[in-house]
Order: sequence, then C-alpha cells, then structure tokens
Amino acid sequence: RLGSRRIAVASICGQRRTGKTALMDVLRCTSQREARGSTAGLWLSASMEEGDEQGPVLAFLDCEGFGGKEDEAQARDAQLLALCSLLSSALLVNSPGGELDDSALALLAPACRFCEGLEERGNEANRPVLLWVLRDVVRQ
Repeated sequence: RLGSRRIAVASICGQRRTGKTALMDVLRCTSQREARGSTAGLWLSASMEEGDEQGPVLAFLDCEGFGGKEDEAQARDAQLLALCSLLSSALLVNSPGGELDDSALALLAPACRFCEGLEERGNEANRPVLLWVLRDVVRQ
C-alpha cells in the first residue's frame, strides 16, 4: 500500500528483442522512454489517476529479455522471472510469432517450480495472474 492506495504490479517478460518495452508502453498509454537497444535488469514505472485518492497505483516492471545460451545467463533468466513472479499481480509473457513450443514453456518452468516450493513450505504465496501475449499470429 502507498498510503490508502493499493499497489497493483504488472511485469512483462519474454525472449530478447521481442518488443516487451513497446508493449509495456502501450499498456501504460505512453512512449516516454527513448529508443534503446535493450532493457538491462528491471525498469520500474508507475502511474495513478490524478484526483482519485482511493484508486490504485499501477506499477509496471519491464524485465530484461531472456535467451542467453550460457549457464550463467539461464540462471539469471530464472532469477529475474522468479522475482517478477513474486512482486506481480499480473505476469505477462510476450511471445511474438504466436509460437507455443517447448522452449516457450521451458521459459516459465523455473518460476513455477519456485512458487510451488514456497507453497509447500506453508507460506501464503499469492501467484500472479499469468497472461500469455501471443502477437503476430497468422492463421495458416
């Protein structure tokens, strides 16, 4: 909570160079950030309705893209996804091309296992709503 306001957090994750920041800007109804090559780490931005003292604060986490081949990069991907899962009310997974293959499902596996481990220990963990954003789907 921020004073009397609730805080709702939406995170966007996915493979590198797939337009996550542009999608986040659309959700925020803005394009304030300058064009960059890629997001590093996590970027946090927030918005709230002016004049509405009881309305929620909407926080947005833009996550660094996944897909490094090294073991260290894969471990970092899993850590970032787990952190976004813990902090978020809604977790958006961006998948341009509309492909749901083994690699796309493997992206979420570490975070799912992490959340299951929390619940097994008796902690009251709130899982975020998972929204899988399929973009640029072409019907064959």
